[in-house]
Amino acid sequence: MGIQNFPAALQPIIQLGFLEREFQQALQSRLGYRACADRVQISVGIGETLTKTRAGLKPSITTPLQPSTNTNFDNGLTPGSWGVEQYTITINHYAATTDLNMVTSRVGIASQFLQNAYVNGEQAARSLDELARNSLFSSYFAANPSSLHFLGIYYAPNLSSAGTTDAAFDSSLITHVNLTTGLVWRRVKHFSGYNVTTGLPCNPSPDDPDCVDDGGPLIEQ
Repeated sequence: MGIQNFPAALQPIIQLGFLEREFQQALQSRLGYRACADRVQISVGIGETLTKTRAGLKPSITTPLQPSTNTNFDNGLTPGSWGVEQYTITINHYAATTDLNMVTSRVGIASQFLQNAYVNGEQAARSLDELARNSLFSSYFAANPSSLHFLGIYYAPNLSSAGTTDAAFDSSLITHVNLTTGLVWRRVKHFSGYNVTTGLPCNPSPDDPDCVDDGGPLIEQ
């Protein structure tokens, strides 16, 4: 009910525009990339870099053994081996700070000290999660650029036409993918409109006319 519906004698003593005496927290990212990564313990007193050696795995066997080939002492099998990989871990230091104004802290609607502590803690947790995201996906997509084909941006003269891989004829129109920021962009030379949709990876073949190989996007690390 609006204040104009109250008696005129009561309207001057009704408070309007009340300022809530608390800070609402900002929208937060859902952190989960660190949970996908394996944590490695590093001993103290060994410097800031550590090189580890890891044994690889053999490929999975999904084809059943045929009885006719199960012969000789080796049962008709071809011996396989496992590989070795080495990686170097570097310890880095990340930091940020926030000033606390003692004057405004005393007259503000809520404790700025506690809010600063909360914001700094959320910043630290999100930073660690983004570092894990960058390490996980940058290395994977750099080694498997075909996984980014579904991010290609194509051209169509109208909404009812099939997409055209114009980057195949003009390399300046290739789709760019920044693995650090997640930004996907391309140069535009057509002005008939763009339709942004989602898609899935596919293997170009005559049986799938909707799957067009554009050569893959340009990866920016």
